[in-house]
Amino acid sequence: MENFLHDLKCLHFQNRKFAVIGNHSWASAAKKRMVEYVTEYFKESELIGDALDFKSSLKTEQEKELDALADAIAESVKA
Repeated sequence: MENFLHDLKCLHFQNRKFAVIGNHSWASAAKKRMVEYVTEYFKESELIGDALDFKSSLKTEQEKELDALADAIAESVKA
């Protein structure tokens, strides 16, 4: 994923909307790095909703967070 984001940075990717969902089994640094790319390197881009981070698999109690992000994405498309 970082290679892909780095390529987008090199191509001066900008004016986009992003939602970030991280998934990990032992370290959650990826979510932080993805948010960094969107907020620091992609000019005039917008981070939609809260960046989410799931350890290994989605837990039942996290479904509301994912639903809220889906709603935020749907709302951003309307605008």
